Amino acid sequence: MSPHPRVWIGLGGNVGDVAGHLAAARVGLAALAEGALTCSALYETAPWGPIPQPPFINQVVGLDTQLDPPRLLEALLAIEAGRGRTREIRWGQRTLDMDILAWRGLRWRAPSLIIPHPRLEARRFVLAPWAEVAADFTFGGRSVAARLAACPDASWARRCSG
Repeated sequence: MSPHPRVWIGLGGNVGDVAGHLAAARVGLAALAEGALTCSALYETAPWGPIPQPPFINQVVGLDTQLDPPRLLEALLAIEAGRGRTREIRWGQRTLDMDILAWRGLRWRAPSLIIPHPRLEARRFVLAPWAEVAADFTFGGRSVAARLAACPDASWARRCSG
């Protein structure tokens, strides 16, 4: 049995009560999980993408679940919608964003979902909090720590105090 959870989820937002949105997301994830969640600290991160916007707060959460990938994605989208998430501008501002990052031992490719997440290698805002809680989690032959060390994204990601 691996010491790490089976599924890793990236959380983030930059609109409204972001800490509240992330807390609600963790409650929703806990309802889907078998056992306790593994949660990184909250990280304030530079906005990613071409749209000028305020910084994000990001977090990575690990869990074990009996849901399959499509059902888990459906549950994540419902949690996002419950926190007022709308999808108007790609990489724009949002109340809550939840992405399946990786699933131990699983590669998944469907029109609506790719696991591991296809762009996580280039996203410091995901890799920095993930490395805090699972630097040695390995998928596709590389650890989270190795992916962070090789990350081409030079933007900032700093752990929130408190």
